[in-house]
Amino acid sequence: MTVPRQLTVLIAGGGGYIGHNLARSLAPDHDVVITLRPGGSVSTSLPGVMAIEQDLLDEPGVEKLVRSVAPHCVIDVAGTKNLGFCEEQPDEAMRINCRAPECLAQSAHAVGSGFVFVSSDYVFDCIAGGFREEDTTSPMTEYGRTKLCAEQAVMAAHPAAAVVRTSAVYGRGGGQFYTWLCQTLARGGVVDAFDDSIFTPTLIDDLAQALGRIALEGHCGIFHVAGSTAITRYGMACAVAEAFDYPAGLVIKGKRQDAQKLIATNSSLDASRSAEQLDLIFHDLKTGLGILKESGATDE
Repeated sequence: MTVPRQLTVLIAGGGGYIGHNLARSLAPDHDVVITLRPGGSVSTSLPGVMAIEQDLLDEPGVEKLVRSVAPHCVIDVAGTKNLGFCEEQPDEAMRINCRAPECLAQSAHAVGSGFVFVSSDYVFDCIAGGFREEDTTSPMTEYGRTKLCAEQAVMAAHPAAAVVRTSAVYGRGGGQFYTWLCQTLARGGVVDAFDDSIFTPTLIDDLAQALGRIALEGHCGIFHVAGSTAITRYGMACAVAEAFDYPAGLVIKGKRQDAQKLIATNSSLDASRSAEQLDLIFHDLKTGLGILKESGATDE
């Protein structure tokens, strides 16, 4: 499908890691508007990107913003991923992770804009792993419940919306676990990584490309965008050490303690169907790390 140049895309949560990389990916060919948290410390210097401070919990303000921008599509990458916060303050987490996306979806639908919502592997029970798009959802954490609630609310508010579930995003400029690994190993620190928690690390470039294609081509429904390697956190740490020539002895096996049981046992996603549908390649971890090494993105 040929996508017209210079479409307008509104990215909610554009000051975050995913939002920043998505804006950078789209800006060369399209008009990109991102929202930033009012009074926050994050800014953007990306050429061709307009940044607007907007509280996403201010529903009249959100409705006004979407009407004024009138984008081809709204892509929502905002929200909190803090598992502990969601457990401790479930009502507030639900406002942030569910009600805010619902309002954005309603506003997008009202002006005829497309809508793409970024969700999580945590909407599943995170026990067996290898979850496909059609598998039964059964979140075990408050965070997962907020994301599932948002999926349902968004698709009810905007019948042509797309939901994109992803997992353990890593790459240049961020990815919490990846950045911690690189910085710790670079200074010679020991990495104690869980070998009882499996996920599917997803290269940020792959996610940005998929989100752009879904938004610009008007795809709808549920998609999984995740790397093709299901691996433990310990396994990923070993792979990072090998890829960037850090001593293998710096990586040791760890186990989740009681306070860390919110971290999934096996949240791995099967994204093969979505990759085929979108005609994209979601790179395995070894290849993804090779791409980052070649580009010099070690996040030290």
